[in-house]
Amino acid sequence: LSKYEGFGLPFREAMATGLPVIVSANSGHLEDIDPEYNIPIETEHWEKAEQYGDGMWAIPNWEQAADALLQLYSEWHENGCRQLDMGRRAARWIRRRRGWDKTIDGVLGVIREHMGNG
Repeated sequence: LSKYEGFGLPFREAMATGLPVIVSANSGHLEDIDPEYNIPIETEHWEKAEQYGDGMWAIPNWEQAADALLQLYSEWHENGCRQLDMGRRAARWIRRRRGWDKTIDGVLGVIREHMGNG
């Protein structure tokens, strides 16, 4: 879970491993959150991130996160195939949507836009 993730790379890399991913439903990876491929956790509230001026931290719903983790754990022992299937489908899906070539193009686009060369 993440309080803030600008580009969403750790989440996307985790999905690409083929294991189920519990993810904070905030910030730079929102377009890749889909309950069919990952387990989204809602933001409970926002806190000021003093060190980042006007920035805000998204504080996840820890109870929902704990429940998701317990559910994954118990289901894994009952029928691990469902989670592995979810993880494998997620890996194929994220690789099609966000391979490194697409990720690099996206990051460069953001940089160019903010530099005024967009």
